[in-house]
Amino acid sequence: MVTAKEVAQWMHNEIMRTHELYQSDAASDIESKFGQDFVYTNDDGGTCISKSVLKEFLNLNRDTVVWIRGKNYWRLREKGDEPSRQQSSWML
Repeated sequence: MVTAKEVAQWMHNEIMRTHELYQSDAASDIESKFGQDFVYTNDDGGTCISKSVLKEFLNLNRDTVVWIRGKNYWRLREKGDEPSRQQSSWML
């Protein structure tokens, strides 16, 4: 049986391979590859990544990946990034 940690590891591997991962693509891929246990439908009807997967993902990537707010994707941390995990899209 697949665990949230294994799904988070898949997300990590995707970012290492492509240098970025859009949330909507990740949620869709997770649902098709790992099943509905790792996603949920939000109030707007969109597919979202489960909190358990996101927690494991944060643990794996605390210092190496940042979230780009406004564009809804993760990417590898770059030299000029703010110290926080969340970066503003206007800075890009």
